[in-house]
Amino acid sequence: IPYSPRTIVKRDELWETIKEARKNGYTVSKSELEAHTASVASPIFDYAGKVIGSISIAGIENDFSKEKVIEFGAAVKKAANIISKEMGYIA
Repeated sequence: IPYSPRTIVKRDELWETIKEARKNGYTVSKSELEAHTASVASPIFDYAGKVIGSISIAGIENDFSKEKVIEFGAAVKKAANIISKEMGYIA
């Protein structure tokens, strides 16, 4: 169900987004859920390597320049890694 005109609904596009997220360690959403919003998120893993949650930074899309997305991505990835280690995850 598309929430906005930019919601990913094509399977191939979704898989490409997943591949990119796995490569980077975080994913980016720009107006995919609600117009003019953006977020950067990273998964949190448990002791078995299972994704049990995520941590994100969200805000107004205009505040998510390419440079800021890289900065935010590094921040959420670092926080997710710290939490994952606390949950027993060993990379």
